[in-house]
Amino acid sequence: MALFKVLERKRSRAHKLEIWPWGKIHPVFDVSLLELYRSSNRPAREQPPRDPDDIEGDLEWEIERIVKNKIISDM
Repeated sequence: MALFKVLERKRSRAHKLEIWPWGKIHPVFDVSLLELYRSSNRPAREQPPRDPDDIEGDLEWEIERIVKNKIISDM
């Protein structure tokens, strides 16, 4: 789930959101599809990062997600 900034109120039940530029969706949504962000105050909901695994003397972490990639060619 992502958080988006409300840019303007279009009609009584429609709001225009600030969507990422590469998003291929229309930025206006009915309020029935939106909900306010509420942070969780439950301690079990937020997990601290895991300690790295020691594999043959090297510390290695599990990757949670890839946020950017780039192919580099040495041609």
